[in-house]
Amino acid sequence: SNEASSLQRLMNQGESYVFSNYDGSGEDITVTVDTINTSVSPGFAMVTVQGAGDGTAQPTRAPEPTRAPEPSKSPISSPTRPPVPTVLPTFPPTTESDSSSPTTESDS
Repeated sequence: SNEASSLQRLMNQGESYVFSNYDGSGEDITVTVDTINTSVSPGFAMVTVQGAGDGTAQPTRAPEPTRAPEPSKSPISSPTRPPVPTVLPTFPPTTESDSSSPTTESDS
């Protein structure tokens, strides 16, 4: 749930606490403190939680299969207007002796 938690009990290593009728479920949950480590920051505790299914949720139902959507219409068979080629190239081809050719670092 999205409710704020609250301190239920201060426990030492090796102690257990039983939450009777946990969350109105009719099930008891037992929390056991396995280890407590306060030599690091932040300190932490390792606990074991038992009961109420031991954390194993019931499997959910498999999703129902669905049909793929219908494909879209086919593309048109030809362009609306034929392409018009240009008559001549815009610039004449260049040659190796052409002074407008790019230079390399060794040329400068």
